[in-house]
Amino acid sequence: VRSNPFTNHIPFIFLTAKSADENVRQGKELGVDDYFSKLAPPEDLVSSIRGKIKRVEQRRQLNEEVMGDPTKSLMSGSFIAIAVIGTLVMAAFCLGIAFATGFLSM
Repeated sequence: VRSNPFTNHIPFIFLTAKSADENVRQGKELGVDDYFSKLAPPEDLVSSIRGKIKRVEQRRQLNEEVMGDPTKSLMSGSFIAIAVIGTLVMAAFCLGIAFATGFLSM
C-alpha cells in the first residue's frame, strides 16, 4: 500500500495488544503512522484520528488549489472519506466507544 502512489496517503493506525519496544519499532519500520497498545487511553486514539482527518483536509485543500478542479485529483475525496470513516468505525468498535459520545465532532 505504501509503495502505490494512489494509496500511499492512507493513514495507518495500529491498535494491538503487542506493546513491546521491538513490536513498536517493527510497526514504524513498516510505515505505520501511529502505534497504540489496546491499553492506551481512548483519548489518545481519538486525538490521532482527529489529526489524520485534519491532515487529509489540508491535503485536499492544497490539492484543489494546485489542481484547480478537485475531480482531477489523484486523491479522490470520496475515497479518502471512506478510508477515514472505516478507520473511525474500527477504532470505536475495538475500544468499545459509542458514537453517541460525540468523539466524531470536530
